[in-house]
Amino acid sequence: MNTGLQEMSQAVNNSTVQVVELGEVLRVINGNVSKTADEFREMRKLLKVISYTSSQTNMLGLNAAIESAHAGEYGRGFTVISNEIRKLAKVIMDSESKINKLADEILIQNAENEKELQKASDDITTLGANLEQINASLEELNDNRNNI
Repeated sequence: MNTGLQEMSQAVNNSTVQVVELGEVLRVINGNVSKTADEFREMRKLLKVISYTSSQTNMLGLNAAIESAHAGEYGRGFTVISNEIRKLAKVIMDSESKINKLADEILIQNAENEKELQKASDDITTLGANLEQINASLEELNDNRNNI
């Protein structure tokens, strides 16, 4: 093979190897992105438990307030406790709501990342095929040159 054609062919072969390696890196990243989305979905299930618990805690606080009102003067100390329980439940509900909102935003961004990674992976596959075609053309060109 002519030195110039050999250099071109070697450069194309090296590029093909790099494209294959890059494709593998993209597959690993895409797998990690998918795993992250799955973990966030699991987290959302746990947040539902927290939400339920805070709702029940709030109900306990309300019931305690009612009972302390029934107890009159003797329930005054219990009123303070029931108010603190309800405040705690509110803090938990607010935090759970904020975490859910953040999780939604992360899942949306994650889905966009998955799409972009798939597009990049498809582009890498196309690039690899194009490089193989260029290399085959270079070899054919060299064979034709040698036949002359």
